[in-house]
Amino acid sequence: IRLAMKHLCAGTMRMALRSSHHIAVVGTGPSGFYTAKYCLDINENVRVDFFEKLPTPYGLVRSGVAPDHPEVKTVQETFTQVAESPRVRMFGNVEVVDSSTPVSDKNTISMDELRKSYSAVVLAYGASSDVSLNLPGESMRGVLSSRSFVNWYNGHPDFAHLNETAFDLSKVEHVVIVGQGNVALDCARILSKHPDDLRETDISTQAHQALCHSKVKSITVLGRRGHIQSAFTIKELRELTRMRGVQVLIDSTELELGRTEASMQEMENNRPKKRIVDLIEAISLGSNANEESSTGGDDINTVQRTIRIKYLVTPTEIVGDRNEVKALRVVRNTLTGAAHKQKAVPVPAEGENNNASEVLPCDLLIKSVGYKCEKLGDSIPFNPQSHTVPQLKGRVVQSSQPEAAPVSGLYVTGWLKRGATGIIASNIPDAKETAAAIGEDLRAGVLKDLDNALLTSSSSPQLPWMQSSAGQNVLSSNTVVSWEEYLKIEREEERRGSTFTPAKTKDKITSISELLKVAKE
Repeated sequence: IRLAMKHLCAGTMRMALRSSHHIAVVGTGPSGFYTAKYCLDINENVRVDFFEKLPTPYGLVRSGVAPDHPEVKTVQETFTQVAESPRVRMFGNVEVVDSSTPVSDKNTISMDELRKSYSAVVLAYGASSDVSLNLPGESMRGVLSSRSFVNWYNGHPDFAHLNETAFDLSKVEHVVIVGQGNVALDCARILSKHPDDLRETDISTQAHQALCHSKVKSITVLGRRGHIQSAFTIKELRELTRMRGVQVLIDSTELELGRTEASMQEMENNRPKKRIVDLIEAISLGSNANEESSTGGDDINTVQRTIRIKYLVTPTEIVGDRNEVKALRVVRNTLTGAAHKQKAVPVPAEGENNNASEVLPCDLLIKSVGYKCEKLGDSIPFNPQSHTVPQLKGRVVQSSQPEAAPVSGLYVTGWLKRGATGIIASNIPDAKETAAAIGEDLRAGVLKDLDNALLTSSSSPQLPWMQSSAGQNVLSSNTVVSWEEYLKIEREEERRGSTFTPAKTKDKITSISELLKVAKE
């Protein structure tokens, strides 16, 4: 009996490996591409279809990476290899919606349709919202998230005209950025960098023009905790000290307040942290004036803008006039708690004259306290506290309870899986784990097979969703962008970039209608 069972199991596994399986990946950011890459390695019968809301792929690599960091974008070469596999297709400009959402738009397809049509569906759509400061006045003109600001200068179609509706840099002198991660420093750097030093990058042309007319004089970057808890990397901080016409200021008094016993313990045996702290302390002593500029120029010693990094403060009030931000009130914090668990606690006010409260002039307030993911709909499990999809090794489960049952055929990766943290490379172990779970489930025979005739009869197999009324609406709209059509967009953006003097790496197209026009020519 044991021998018979062994042969039966082996036969089931061989059948599973021989069967054709189609996997849908919702989202074409780094997490989606990496997961697709490792899914293709499961076996040669696995195919992947990407679904992307925009006509263009790459997610944050295209719209999140700073334009003056082109080396980070070289990861697109890996993603291009994935997309050009004969076993991969892209359905761009198609939005996947929850099964409970009426499908009325010609460019939407329901999750229910995908789950009926694919052996596995991978959720990789990332973060589309922001952590709030929870302060009255966040809806004022001049208050926006770092996600919005970054998407604006990177030419995301949904944010291309933000400077016309949310702020006007020609009238902004004082900027306050709440948060001290790498994204916060990206925003500070782009706002303070000489426009000539961005001219050859792929920054949005509209954003570059706005920066050329900017009147920004000061940028203040706020952190709730001390300098030893700074979340940015040394590379990002060092870049600030090397820009021409920019002076970085840090108050040594705030550093002294941050040197708690617990903070000093956090630095022990942590060489990268010590290097950052050493640079912060050197800046506070004014030694950044001796840094060499990476751009050069006659005005290197003329301070045109200042970046002040402030520690141990918490915003308490957004001060406005006629629904426009004018100032930000902050209170002084102190650190309490054990090493690696310290919390920032407001210093109690003592009498009318105290230094526990300060009002900072502010014409533009950028909130950089975190991205967050949103649930696709009620049919997909979602944890509203962590803003993630409950999962176990990449398999979506019914809830966050330890014994929750998996949702058959549904997987998750990236920020939606672990939360909005980490760098691009952080998606690699995530993707490997999710792809491994899919591979295990394929070998175990728990995922449905698709008709081999459908999948092998052509290079572009017809799946059930394509035969549905919603699918027919999508495919007949002539607005779905394939990978080959996206390459037309890429070539046109590079051609337009070459017409500038000096040439830009590319001139991004920021209109959906124009992107579709180029793709379909």
